[in-house]
Amino acid sequence: MQTADVAIIGGGIVGCSIAFHLAELGLERIVVFERKHVASGATGICPGGIRQQFEREAECVLAQRSMRFFEQINERLLPETPFFLERSGYLFLAESEGVLGRFRKNVAMQNRLGIPSRIMNPEEVHEIVPNLVLEGILGGSFCAEDGFLEDCDGVTNRMLRIAGPGRETGATCGNANCPRERRLEDFYPE
Repeated sequence: MQTADVAIIGGGIVGCSIAFHLAELGLERIVVFERKHVASGATGICPGGIRQQFEREAECVLAQRSMRFFEQINERLLPETPFFLERSGYLFLAESEGVLGRFRKNVAMQNRLGIPSRIMNPEEVHEIVPNLVLEGILGGSFCAEDGFLEDCDGVTNRMLRIAGPGRETGATCGNANCPRERRLEDFYPE
C-alpha cells in the first residue's frame, strides 16, 4: 500500500492553497479529498473577498501574507487569463458604541502591524458609499487595500493543477465519497 506525505480534507481555496504551498516547499505526495469536486462548496460561490481586518493578531498577520500572495497571483500561478485583484476596500459598519469601540481597538492593533485600516465617521462612510442609508450608523472600520478577486473557482483549480501530477510536485484530488476499498494506489498508480 502506498502512502502520502499529506492528506488534505477539503478541495476549496484553503485545501488547495495548502497543497500548492506544500508542493512549493518540496512535498511530492499530497492528496486533496473533496466530497464533490474542487471548489464545489463555499469557495465556488463566494464573491472572493480579500481583507486584512481581523480581531486577532495571528489572523491579521496571515491575512497580510495572503494579500501579498494575491498581489503576485499572476506571477505565482501563471494563469492563461490573468486574475484581477480589485482594490475596492472593505468596510465594516458599527451600529452601537460597543461595536465601534471594538473596531477602534482592532484598528489600533492592525495599524501596529502595518495594516492601513482606519476608523470612519458617518460622513466619511457616506463619501465612499453615497447611497447607504446612514440612520443608526455610528461609524465604521475601513481598509482601502482590501478588496476582492472574483474567480475563486479558477484560483483554486489553478493552485491544484500547479501542485498536481506531471509537475515537479504531485498533488492529486480524490473524491471523499469513494468506496472504502479505494486506496492511495488509485491516486498514485505504480
